Amino acid sequence: MTERVNTPTGPAFRSSTCRDDYENMRTAKVCGQVLHMQLSGLRAYREACRLFAKRSGWSAARIKRTGGRPILLTGSWRSCALQRHLHDLDPKRFADPDGSLHPQGLAIDVDTGTPDFEDAHKALASVGWRRARSDEPWHHSWGFTA
Repeated sequence: MTERVNTPTGPAFRSSTCRDDYENMRTAKVCGQVLHMQLSGLRAYREACRLFAKRSGWSAARIKRTGGRPILLTGSWRSCALQRHLHDLDPKRFADPDGSLHPQGLAIDVDTGTPDFEDAHKALASVGWRRARSDEPWHHSWGFTA
């Protein structure tokens, strides 16, 4: 069964079983990074980069030219097969594919070495990205929480 939630940037979809092929999946270069995720998540990530840049004192011209300050990621989309493989290797570190939002294009892992990491989180949170777990401050979900 596929669940739909309407977000400010468009619909997000989630299935109770691993699925990595939604019609609204897109690959795009956003803030200097190539990402593959659901379109509403891409839009929200783009807006978070703009806010992060604005809060960092970037000029409007610089934001327009670059698209925003990159929020560096260590992970985003993973195929169901890769998520299964990672989970089999280390189930304490990687979620079961049926419970993970990474294959569904709805999760990102922010590099904790990012300068101004907490400011990056605040920019993400202000547009709707959520930290799913307190023990994983790098992990953010879009539209749903896993």
